[in-house]
Amino acid sequence: LWKNKKIKIELAINLGALYEQTRDPKAMEFVDSFMITLDTSDTRDDRIAWILCQQYKAKIFGYRGDYHKGIETAISASQLTFLNGFPDYKLGIFSVLSDYLNKVGDPKSSEKYLLQALNSDGWYPYEIKMLLPKLAKLYLNQDSISRAEMT
Repeated sequence: LWKNKKIKIELAINLGALYEQTRDPKAMEFVDSFMITLDTSDTRDDRIAWILCQQYKAKIFGYRGDYHKGIETAISASQLTFLNGFPDYKLGIFSVLSDYLNKVGDPKSSEKYLLQALNSDGWYPYEIKMLLPKLAKLYLNQDSISRAEMT
């Protein structure tokens, strides 16, 4: 039974990622229906799946142009009590949150979440390298905004 549940979770996570990445109109419906089957008090796999589903939902809202709902979803995911037990999954949550905050014109909060992601433990060097250009772009945009305000 345990192996079957684990396999079902892994398949659903992969399907959810495909739905989200292809921007399928049924993506949210699939993710929501999958989340109903999860029990975050049960297993590590359920908790990881819940975190990933929250990340998928945040991205889906962003694809729909509803950044505020995406931000709410990502903030909710960043406050999960069990997220600290999975530091390797924080990157996606904080990165999405930072992107959306930047898009809605809140670069300071965007910077806060990017720095929080960078200061977390457990990253592979390539993952940190993926965040550094985002941080540089954020700083460059802030500089161009402050220069524009000066002239």
